[in-house]
Amino acid sequence: MIRALILPIALLISACSGDPDGPGGSANEPPGVRFVGRVDETDAPNVRFAWSGTGVVVRFRGTSLSARLSGGQQYAVLVDGELRPKLVSSGAASVVAENLEDGTHVVEIYRRTEANQGESTFSGFELGAGTLLAPPAAPNRRIEIVGDSIRCPSITTEFFRAGRIAPGRSRPGNRRRS
Repeated sequence: MIRALILPIALLISACSGDPDGPGGSANEPPGVRFVGRVDETDAPNVRFAWSGTGVVVRFRGTSLSARLSGGQQYAVLVDGELRPKLVSSGAASVVAENLEDGTHVVEIYRRTEANQGESTFSGFELGAGTLLAPPAAPNRRIEIVGDSIRCPSITTEFFRAGRIAPGRSRPGNRRRS
């Protein structure tokens, strides 16, 4: 039994090795953003997406950044690898980072809501006095998790936060009874 698990575990560790953020873009690359997941770029100024976990990564030099997102969806925001409060798009430019030290920063925005809640549209970033840089390189390896809807982290996170799932239980309907 143990021997049967060695190869899958070794493959998983191998797939996870390396720098998950990838190195920064080089000076030879043009400024821009990197999309993560399935996106529709047929209207380049207004990129559409609907799947949870789909997002955009940007690297810039400056002190603040706003994103133009529409669709009323919720997003997870990471600034220099640090999770920020949940962002709910309004259609106007939403501040995702402000009062940062003047320097180079990486911002990642990932959709939290599920596809049945409608499409999101990304229409660009506003940098103020900042400068857009080449996006960070994409990681060489990825892991895809296939499962039912309980694998959706936005829903799971919200149920735990609301106290609707007791520790050690896996589904909202499995609450502890006193």
